[in-house]
Amino acid sequence: MNNEHWYVLLTIRSKEEEVCKYLNENDGIYAFSPKMEFYHRVSKQIQQRALFGGYVFVVSKLSQVEVDAIFKKFPLQSVFIHELKYEEEVSALTDEEIRILNMSLTL
Repeated sequence: MNNEHWYVLLTIRSKEEEVCKYLNENDGIYAFSPKMEFYHRVSKQIQQRALFGGYVFVVSKLSQVEVDAIFKKFPLQSVFIHELKYEEEVSALTDEEIRILNMSLTL
């Protein structure tokens, strides 16, 4: 997968875009929060909402140590971010999880 590492962050629901905006200002990082469309019956409009509320996905060629340093410098004290890890030092998603997310990004 081109030496890309995928990371998952947990944050406050509705703050995903703020977290993505901050992270995407850093070189070598692509952060996103997948969206889905739904029909809002009251407004009778198609709207978007987070597919995984409170979660931000990060793709980077940077090492775990480099990415951790960026995560720790997050400037907004009112918005926490917590990196989800399988083990103490392993944050990357499995190949199967990455394949599923890539499919949702291309739809």
